[in-house]
Amino acid sequence: MKIERLSLHNFKNYNELNLQFDNKVNLFYGLNGSGKTNLLDAIYFLSISKSYFTSGDRFITRHNQDFYRTHGVFKNKKSAITICVKKAQNDKKTIELQGKKLKTASELIGKIPIVLVAPDDIKIVKQGSKERRDFVNRMICMSHRPYLSDLIIHNRVLSQKNALLKAPGAIDFDLMDHYNDQLIKLGQSISNSRSSLIAQYKDYVRDTYSQISAGAEEVDINYQSQFLSQDIAQRFKDVQSDEIRSKRIQIGIHKDDFEFTINNQPLKKIGSQGQIKSFVYALRIGEYMYLKDHLSEKPILMLDDYFEKLDAKRLELLTRFLKDDTFDQVFLSDTELERTSTLLTKFEIPFSAYQIQNGEILKQ
Repeated sequence: MKIERLSLHNFKNYNELNLQFDNKVNLFYGLNGSGKTNLLDAIYFLSISKSYFTSGDRFITRHNQDFYRTHGVFKNKKSAITICVKKAQNDKKTIELQGKKLKTASELIGKIPIVLVAPDDIKIVKQGSKERRDFVNRMICMSHRPYLSDLIIHNRVLSQKNALLKAPGAIDFDLMDHYNDQLIKLGQSISNSRSSLIAQYKDYVRDTYSQISAGAEEVDINYQSQFLSQDIAQRFKDVQSDEIRSKRIQIGIHKDDFEFTINNQPLKKIGSQGQIKSFVYALRIGEYMYLKDHLSEKPILMLDDYFEKLDAKRLELLTRFLKDDTFDQVFLSDTELERTSTLLTKFEIPFSAYQIQNGEILKQ
């Protein structure tokens, strides 16, 4: 998968921009705050119509402007894919695929596989279970469309059950049973998909981490879910009185977690900063490898401020990948041109460089 052309109008700090990409490796360089990350985000935005870094369209539109428009032409093994996402003030966001307006944003998911590696990825390890579920959900949605439908319906039913618990007056037990039946059925389907993914995906993570650590440590991913219990329907019944009393849902697939371990110990508790950074890098490269194999399409890889988070070992491993045919297209951002160009030139990797300042391309 590649992006061949990118056009932006009032996207974040960009007024108007038109770019064509030819080389496999592309470097955006400039001072912090110049717009490097926003340019990576614009490409990511076209893949799911959402920003990787900010929530809500009010942070997408350039300051003091009342509309934005993003347009990209991508190329996969079979054909060109044209995507346009735009929004005017007080209007709904419009998403167009091959010139046709989509009814929902979910129709876009999986069309343009992208793996973005960002400095705050460490939150996948360090923060709560939601970050880990979001990470896993995105990977499955990219590779298995029915999962997204299950997830959307499940979250809607979950909201309905939550509203029922918080409503004043007596509980409608027939309605409660109806919601629970749906949550059990959808939860089992979602749990099966998560179990299947982790069983395969963790091998990619182990392999990448092993290369970084030269086999000095072993890592693993353990899926934790109430749905792994064979008596899940009985468990829903057992907690019902507690849920009614507390007015809070106490069981469900939304409480799943994924434990990351190093040498059979919890990484979050005992991992050093270097081990955690290495593991996060292995997560992302593992994600890329998994999607590449299961989509029969190489995702676009993007690494934001990659020199700031990669030590010599990880840089060497990444450069080896760049040298072969692992990737079709890679985007890097850095504050400096020299250190990246020196590394790429050393390994005889052709690249294009774009100097960015205040939302403009100064040099190409």
